[in-house]
Amino acid sequence: MVLASTIQKIGSLSNHELVRVKELMLTVWPKAAFYTFEYLDWLYRLNPAGTAETFNVWAGDSIIAHYAAIPIVANLFGHEERGLLSLNTVVHPDFQGKGYFKSLALSTYEEAKLRNASFVFGIGNAQSTLLGQRLLKFQKVSPLTVKLGLGNVRRKTEPSALPCFQVKWDEKSLAWRLNRPDAEYRVTSNSSGTWLWRNTGTYGIYAEMGWFSTEAKQLKSAFSQVGTMPTITPNPVKLWIGLDQRCEWAGYRYYDLPERFKPSPLNLVFKDLTNLNRVLVPETTRISLLDFDAY
Repeated sequence: MVLASTIQKIGSLSNHELVRVKELMLTVWPKAAFYTFEYLDWLYRLNPAGTAETFNVWAGDSIIAHYAAIPIVANLFGHEERGLLSLNTVVHPDFQGKGYFKSLALSTYEEAKLRNASFVFGIGNAQSTLLGQRLLKFQKVSPLTVKLGLGNVRRKTEPSALPCFQVKWDEKSLAWRLNRPDAEYRVTSNSSGTWLWRNTGTYGIYAEMGWFSTEAKQLKSAFSQVGTMPTITPNPVKLWIGLDQRCEWAGYRYYDLPERFKPSPLNLVFKDLTNLNRVLVPETTRISLLDFDAY
């Protein structure tokens, strides 16, 4: 096959490209059945923050290397800023080792900077974390906390330090997130807030996607756009993954998930796209499952 040059896709991504991306992903990850055209359409084209930033390498009519990051808004060091969530990096097995990962990612970031993106973050496994640090100069901020337990995860009521990083969800972005294809979310509420949950696929275990205080009106409004949210089944085992200094673990029935049960470490990585060389502080960084496309 004769390789074409790296092709930049700006604006709306074509149906043809999404089909070829889906084919590449299912070639590399044949068990990842959620990589459907509908899922990629939702993820890449329907995000109210903007269409995905993506670069591909083509061989004939096939995509053999793909990198994509989606636009996101976050509160970063006290300011609202636009950035990217790095999501999909995939290279066909026959074309690996040619430097496509680095070249596609750096091209994506340069293009995103032209659209006023000031940072990139992602959640990486052990291998992608090392590659991101070595090739793309990402900061490894912290491994995510992973706990199993019972009951709602409580947050401290007293004021905590202003987070240096927290994804911002408004009515439109939250309604989009809750409309992920083939996903069904549930809620529990009490006087201290509302918790959003999703079944993990393991019998009896629900993952906390995020928590909203009683003042967060956008959750109710977003729910009204996607239909009635069912409540969670009684007393399931709960999975918590993220970073949040407000969580109260002492005295509650939550325990660290043993390392042998983790398929891979989950690491928060961050790259400043400005010339300020900013780094995140783990103790004041907030990340929940809602902020990256795990469930």
